Amino acid sequence: MIWVQFLTEKKFKQSIPQVKVEDGEEISYEKASNAMRRGAHFLAAIQTSDGHWPSETSGPLFYICPMLICMYIMGCMDKVFSPEHKKEMLRYIYNHQNEDGGWALHIGSHSSMFCTTLNYISLRLLGEEPDYEPLVIAKNWIRQRGGVTYIPSWGKTWLSPVCMLACWVEDPNSEYVKKHFARIADYLWMAEDGMKVQSFGSQSWDAALAMDALLSCNITHEIGAALNNGHQYIKNAQVRDNPSGDYKSMFRYMSKGSWTFSDCDHGWQVSDCTAESLKKLNTMDNIQKRNPNMCLSPNWCISCRSSNEDMNHLFIHCPKAHKLWQQWSTEMGILVTNPNVKDLCLSLCRLTGSSAKNIISFNAAIAALWTIWVGRNKLILTEKNSTNGTHGKIFAPSLEAGPQKAKFLKTTVKPQLH
Repeated sequence: MIWVQFLTEKKFKQSIPQVKVEDGEEISYEKASNAMRRGAHFLAAIQTSDGHWPSETSGPLFYICPMLICMYIMGCMDKVFSPEHKKEMLRYIYNHQNEDGGWALHIGSHSSMFCTTLNYISLRLLGEEPDYEPLVIAKNWIRQRGGVTYIPSWGKTWLSPVCMLACWVEDPNSEYVKKHFARIADYLWMAEDGMKVQSFGSQSWDAALAMDALLSCNITHEIGAALNNGHQYIKNAQVRDNPSGDYKSMFRYMSKGSWTFSDCDHGWQVSDCTAESLKKLNTMDNIQKRNPNMCLSPNWCISCRSSNEDMNHLFIHCPKAHKLWQQWSTEMGILVTNPNVKDLCLSLCRLTGSSAKNIISFNAAIAALWTIWVGRNKLILTEKNSTNGTHGKIFAPSLEAGPQKAKFLKTTVKPQLH
């Protein structure tokens, strides 16, 4: 439902024709590519403006039971949940019961003692009778595998409160309890398969994997805006500080510089989330350094966020590029006033006094453009105010094709480019 909302807000229309493959027809490269491109464009369309892909953490099938157990032992099940809440929770649990009567650790897996037991208890706490057929089948599944004794330790931890004969509480009507009640609704998620309980979000993890999928399509020139938004989100999601106070005495570990499963506010570092996120940052940075338009949408400059951006903007008119051209002009004694890349290249080629087709002249023009491009990326990606050394020293090694090099670098004539 949330995806439909995003597609509607963005007025997304699939421009790539639907791929159809008849029985016995050989799958061509073109059809496979179009199917991949359709999927990539759809995935890019359901991205949020801040760069992540919103979704439920739908895999685990054990989130709902701990919450129901807590409500049960506090005696507030009916106070918190209306009959409609319970109805939708039941629908969710039954929708994911396997054919053998059990429940898996996550959707699509085989039944496990842990989730079968917890979901059976959830059904009973929601008011289902033990002789109802789905519960009978579930109970038989548990007994055939040795009973609840074989549930993992985490399951035993949650079963213990249910079996308590006496409960000691401290003011069940306190302000603290009321504040907890007010936040329960934040964890309830209504979807097509019913109402479920969510844990913390999976924003960073989903963003990293979505970026992985988009990058593997190798069509960055078509989905550059989505890649840049995802890149920015992953950068912002990095944890910047360790836990407050003497966190080591509280059995916490350093988290500064890591990534979490959700976002930077969560603060609990995860090794695989950190690895995936860091990999995406390195990949995106290398792509942006390697190709001037590979990761940029036609209407967005990563430096100045300018609209109507094109190659002329990238190499000449972007504020960072323009500043570098001014520095280059000062060092070389050349005034650059060309409005587009084509005319600029021709003017640079003519500096040697030779034909524009001369390979030396052509290399000189490319070297100058490459110098500005490298310097611009350094300003953007490493946030340095200047490049190391003069621009003349940077591009001089590219002009090693003969004596024309010295003539180009040491010319006493200071022509103006028009």
